[in-house]
Formats: sequence, C-alpha cells, structure tokens
Amino acid sequence: MTGPVEMANQTSSLSEVEEEESVLWEKIESVRHQLTRSLNPAKLTPYLRQCRVIDEQDEEEVLSAYRFPCKSNRTGLLMDILRSRGKRGYEAFLESLEFYYPEHFTQLTGKQPVQRCSMILDEEGPEGLTQFLMMEVKKARAQRKGHLAKEHQLQAKNQALQEEITQLKQQLQELQRVQERCQRFQEEWDSNSMELLRLKDENYMLAMRYAQMCEEKNAAVLRSRDLQLGVDQLKCKVSSLEEECSMLKKQASEAPQREVEEPPARG
Repeated sequence: MTGPVEMANQTSSLSEVEEEESVLWEKIESVRHQLTRSLNPAKLTPYLRQCRVIDEQDEEEVLSAYRFPCKSNRTGLLMDILRSRGKRGYEAFLESLEFYYPEHFTQLTGKQPVQRCSMILDEEGPEGLTQFLMMEVKKARAQRKGHLAKEHQLQAKNQALQEEITQLKQQLQELQRVQERCQRFQEEWDSNSMELLRLKDENYMLAMRYAQMCEEKNAAVLRSRDLQLGVDQLKCKVSSLEEECSMLKKQASEAPQREVEEPPARG
C-alpha cells in the first residue's frame, strides 16, 4: 500500500510538473500573436500526428477552412489543442518548430536546432522516422518541382513583361513625338488664331471705313444732285435772260427804222 508520505511526494511531483508546463506554455503564449501570424498549421499537423499528440479528427478540425477561414485562428486552435495535451504537446510543438521553423525554436528556447525528432523515434521507432523523413523528402521534392515550375512561369511572365515594357517604351516614344507635333500644331493654331483676330479687327475697321465712305458718297451724290439742280435752274434763268436780252436788243434795233420810215407829222 502506498503511504501518506509517498502520496504527498507524488502530489508534489505532479504539482511541480503542472507548474513547469504552465511556465513553458506561458512563454509560448507571450509570443502567441507572432506565432499565429507566421506559422502554417498545415505544415505542422503531419509531424504532430506522427508524434501522436493529435489525431485525424484534430487535424481536420484545425485545417477546416469553413470554421476557421483565417490562418491565424487555425494556428491558435492548434496551439490550444497541444496545450491540452500537457508536456508531450509542448515537446511535440517545440520539435515541430525545430524541424520547420528553426528561428522560432531558437527564439523560444535560446538553443540552436538539431532536428533530433526524438518523439517520433519514441513513438514509431527508426522505421517510423525513416518513413516520415521519406515523406518529407517527397514533399520537399514536390515543393521544389512546384517552385521550379513557378520559377519557369515567373521567368516566362518576366520575359513577356519585358517585351511589353519594350513595346510600351516604343509607344511612349511615339506618343511623345505625337505630343510634340500636337504642341507645334497648337502653337501654329494659336498664332493663326491671333492673326485671324487681327485680320478680323482690320476687316471690321475696313468695313466701318467703307460704311463711312458710303455715307459720304451718298451725301456727295445728294449734294451733287442739289448742285446740278441749281445749275439747271441757273441755266434756265440765264437762257430766259438771254432771250429777254435778245428781245430788248431787237426792239432797240427796230425802233430807229420805224422813225425813218414814218414822215414827221405836219402842223
């Protein structure tokens, strides 16, 4: 039977373990915001399942984009599940960080990562570790292949963009030439517009002068008609005076002849 002293020791030991786990997780919680923003849960869950700290149901719940559309929320849920697993959850979480995110492992522990995968060795043995590493190698190759394909696509896209840039530069040069021509046309238009305004002003002044001259001409015509009428009247008067003068001259010349022809009267 277990004595009271031994039970007290076990209780004390459990309390110390719980306190140690609490301290460890508090350290993680202090950088929770940074971790949830930078960690990808889909990258960690295969390793954590291999360590047997989460099961398939936990993984499906964590990776459910329907329930947790935001990646930071899914990462926070994964951390909560691992915390509920106690010390093993903490150790598995640190080993997954050591394997996939060594910079965060160093930030939390102050140690350099060595990637021992000790929990997989404990749970699965060397064969399980080999299988896991082979899967990781396959994923790394697939990622590498995807990266190469993406790089090829980016190179092709970059080349297409370079060609498009060249075409745009040519179009820009042509546009600049067109703008220069338009500028010259605009300057010519402005100059011709000024000349047109000057000609309009000059034409207006000529029209005003022409109208004035027409008025002067009409006045001169009227005056000429008046003068012509006066001349005609004077001509008539002169003609009348000439006729009267002729009659007076004729009468004056006929009077002596009558005196000669008529004898003097006797007394």
